[in-house]
Amino acid sequence: MTVQLTESVTSAPADLVGAWTTAYQDYSRLYTLEHRESSPAVRGQLGYAAKRVAAAYRDLLAERSFPWWCLAAVELAAAEFEAQAIALGVGEVPNPYGDAGRVWRAQR
Repeated sequence: MTVQLTESVTSAPADLVGAWTTAYQDYSRLYTLEHRESSPAVRGQLGYAAKRVAAAYRDLLAERSFPWWCLAAVELAAAEFEAQAIALGVGEVPNPYGDAGRVWRAQR
């Protein structure tokens, strides 16, 4: 099955796309490094990188020019990166939508 993306999905401002790309590349590099040589310093850097990716996702969310399903996916991705940052000890990342914006998580 092929999914046809609408024009609005590809219309994010270039600066936001660039900021997300840079943040995610940094995160990816640190994720790989952390799996090779796990240390408190690398985990801390990975936490801050996750926080930057979450912030970049939130900036994309603020754009609001995407279909609802795209916004939902970006919201979920931002929440997951925020949770990872918290798990890595970076600290609580405020939810700009308050409790109403919390994503439901299944218990594992």
